[in-house]
Amino acid sequence: MHKLIVCRHCDHIIKLPELKCGQKAFCGYCQAPVFEPKETSVQGAFAFALAALILLISALTYEFISFTMGGITHSVSLMSALPTLAQHNGALLAIILMTFVVFFPAIILLTVLAMYSPIWLYVPLKVARRLTKLLSHAEPWNMSEIFLIAILVSLIKLITLADIQFGPSFWAYAGFVACFIQMLNLIQLDSLWERITPYESPIFVDLSKRASDQGLVSCPTCGQVSSKHRCPRCETALFSRKPDSVNKVTAWLVTSIVLFFPANLLPIMNTQQLQDVIPSTIVTGVLQLWNAGSYPIAIIIFIASVLIPVLKLVAIGVLLYQVKQLSHDNSRHYTKIYRYIELIGKWSMIDVFVVIFLVSLVQLGVFMSVTADIGTLFFALMVFAQIMAVHYFDPRLIWDNPKERHG
Repeated sequence: MHKLIVCRHCDHIIKLPELKCGQKAFCGYCQAPVFEPKETSVQGAFAFALAALILLISALTYEFISFTMGGITHSVSLMSALPTLAQHNGALLAIILMTFVVFFPAIILLTVLAMYSPIWLYVPLKVARRLTKLLSHAEPWNMSEIFLIAILVSLIKLITLADIQFGPSFWAYAGFVACFIQMLNLIQLDSLWERITPYESPIFVDLSKRASDQGLVSCPTCGQVSSKHRCPRCETALFSRKPDSVNKVTAWLVTSIVLFFPANLLPIMNTQQLQDVIPSTIVTGVLQLWNAGSYPIAIIIFIASVLIPVLKLVAIGVLLYQVKQLSHDNSRHYTKIYRYIELIGKWSMIDVFVVIFLVSLVQLGVFMSVTADIGTLFFALMVFAQIMAVHYFDPRLIWDNPKERHG
């Protein structure tokens, strides 16, 4: 039997056929992917979640990496990095490290372990709904893989200057990231919601009309289509469009533009060698990598920290302009732009994590040390403002007529 769903990008109702693993369904209007069944495994997801949790605890317990230069050695663990960051102008960086690299992944792992264990059968319906909603909201804020890549980028900078020794926690963390990614690949939120309350397709609908034109709303959390003000499946408050979307996106966009200039012009860190203090901005850091012959790394940092933020600013501005236009000739094209900027959102944080790692590791007193500078704060806030701008943007507005906009 065909399942009726609503595309979250354009608000058209789609008749979804039964799909096999490896197949993917696309919206016939905006061409956005709407469903792709996964080869889920309860035992596999539980095993990888448990392994990832054990490896994460190990990564927090032992020595992570050591840095030796001129006979002086400094070792760091993920937990000892927190006071080190706080002592070197990086209190906010310590919070970022704990929140996005430890806290959110740990919340996700504990939730998955509860969902795929026998105790899930005895969890009250209300608690099960809250835990599944927590999982769906926490997953986008996991940045553990970005931190691992930032470490590798940092090592390219350091490997020619000093002797680097990997501790057991480094390998544990690398294993944690691998297990965590595999666990996510074995999880499908639609299947989790089906275990709580089966999906009910709307009845008496006109497939030629959009959902909002028929008083229907697709739940942003579980996907259930309903005509009520609160989702009958997960109890999320339902709105035809994200409330006050344009004004919120505009505010976050203006904020990110204001932050963009100090983020790129002010130094993000200072390197002290004996009596010399060398400030580094994002651009000078890219140039140093390029001049050192690390061309691939320089290109990666330039794309993630300079090019992507600029393109996102332009793209968000273009999308805001488009929602006010009466013509929908290029709506599919603008929807694709939205999908791209939504996908790459958090990867601009790579430079922030590079600074976090360097400040934590390179502390050899007056011989050589790295401290965070104000530019890192502005850059982190700029990336967050851009993420929030994309979060509050409602792509369905691209397909709406401004004169007939749904509330």
